[in-house]
Amino acid sequence: WAATKSLTLKIGKLVTHHGIEVIESQANWNYTHSLLFSYAIPFTQTGIAADWVASDKVEATLFLVNGLNNTFEGNAFKSPGAQVIYKPTPEVTLIQNFSAFNEQPGDAGGLTRFDNAVYLFDTIATYTPSAALDLGVNSDVAYDATLPSDKLLGGVAAYARWHASDKSALSARAEVFHGVSSATLGIPMAIKGNIAEGTGTFSYAPADGLLLRGEARVDRGFGAFKPFTDKAGTAMSAPPMTRIDASL
Repeated sequence: WAATKSLTLKIGKLVTHHGIEVIESQANWNYTHSLLFSYAIPFTQTGIAADWVASDKVEATLFLVNGLNNTFEGNAFKSPGAQVIYKPTPEVTLIQNFSAFNEQPGDAGGLTRFDNAVYLFDTIATYTPSAALDLGVNSDVAYDATLPSDKLLGGVAAYARWHASDKSALSARAEVFHGVSSATLGIPMAIKGNIAEGTGTFSYAPADGLLLRGEARVDRGFGAFKPFTDKAGTAMSAPPMTRIDASL
């Protein structure tokens, strides 16, 4: 509901306000999703949002939702959230996102049980120095109050896209992620550790409505962290081969 020219109210199942990437891969600079998209942020949230456009440079949104990725509430806790967008110049956009999630059952997930919440801080910055070049960085830091130790998880991803022509583009992404034994966010493994990935993508649009993409990606876990397996099920720090994707 566009209540006024500057105030918009939303209610229902909403795509998350966190992250530089979106669910639809064709709208992202790369075809595969980042580690941050996969492990550091929710995908959807169901509830209400109030968006206020203060000026052509500042926009703010407040959220109150049922929780992380769940349509129906699983406990009494209501998750608050916020987003602030600041555009100091036409070339620069800065976004700060916040959410608090508590998916604990029973009394641990009570209405005021912020002591059992996971606090997510998502920061995005994009810079377009010219019509041919786009730059971006996304960082996520989450604090899981339910963990006895190593309560912080998250990472950072850097992006670059060069438009070689009006039909083709080259994109690159590099990121690192630190996962912990959080049941709400992070890589769903008992062991905790660090993982990095690098991705290169070539996009070509030969005609309106048609997008061709080829992509190569390398992932690697560090130290004792082995989040991949081979065909025999043996744990590995890196996939058996470089990942190559193609999309139409």
